[in-house]
Amino acid sequence: MAKRSNEQPTGGGPLGWWRRRDEMQKVLILVVAVIGGWFLWQSGVLPGIGSDDGATTVADGEAPSDAEEVPTTELQPFEVYQNQSEEVDYQELKAKAEDYRGRMITLAGEVIQVERDLGLTVMKLAVTRLAEGFDPADTVVVGYGGEEEIDEGDVVTVWGDGLGTIELPEDDQAEELPSVLAKYIEIGESS
Repeated sequence: MAKRSNEQPTGGGPLGWWRRRDEMQKVLILVVAVIGGWFLWQSGVLPGIGSDDGATTVADGEAPSDAEEVPTTELQPFEVYQNQSEEVDYQELKAKAEDYRGRMITLAGEVIQVERDLGLTVMKLAVTRLAEGFDPADTVVVGYGGEEEIDEGDVVTVWGDGLGTIELPEDDQAEELPSVLAKYIEIGESS
């Protein structure tokens, strides 16, 4: 049987799996890859790869005198995050996301979208409380490398580090959302 010329291939080939994904799945796959790469870089698995922060490496281990203090990438115990994390209002986080980069923050909200890939979970978390539930317009992108099974509709409390903003395409426009790399997640709201 002859193949019609106007049919697009959907299977097979190196990009067949990519063509079968809708736009949101593609975005979330890319977000997972970026957050995963950042997480690996921050944990020291990929030191110096893709770094554009101007940091220099000195062979003898001494830092240059004008080097900025770099925050630790060591995982802090849960009690440290629980006691030292700042509760941040969504409007404050959205307006000053870059100011919260690297700072310990805590958020609670409802998971409105979740994707798992490459051992990471990326979710959109609605964080502004309404009389009933949470406002889906006020969302934060959260990346998490833990093993908890998190589903859409779950209410969670997140303790982690601010990552600044991440740009997601949304209906022919780019939407900038605050993002967090979660270190600890509790399903249900923390007291």
